[in-house]
Amino acid sequence: MEVGEAIRGRRSVRQYEDRPVPREILEGLVEGSMWAPMGSGFQTIKYVIVTGEKPLRKIRAAAPGIIGYPPAIIVLCDDVVAIEKQLGVW
Repeated sequence: MEVGEAIRGRRSVRQYEDRPVPREILEGLVEGSMWAPMGSGFQTIKYVIVTGEKPLRKIRAAAPGIIGYPPAIIVLCDDVVAIEKQLGVW
């Protein structure tokens, strides 16, 4: 399945295969999500691709809503400093 097909046919997955996700697929997912419109019109999201057993275990400990054991997680972080520069202090 191509990345574009996966995005267009998105669905929730709760059962993960025990194999790594190729880096190019993860980067394709990030690139595709960068094309999504933002409510403010500013692209202030930073993406972090997390792989590896130890970092994934730490994220699962901090985010108990993650079900199962995914082989990778893409974390989205909002750049508050960039938002404040563009829109002012909230």
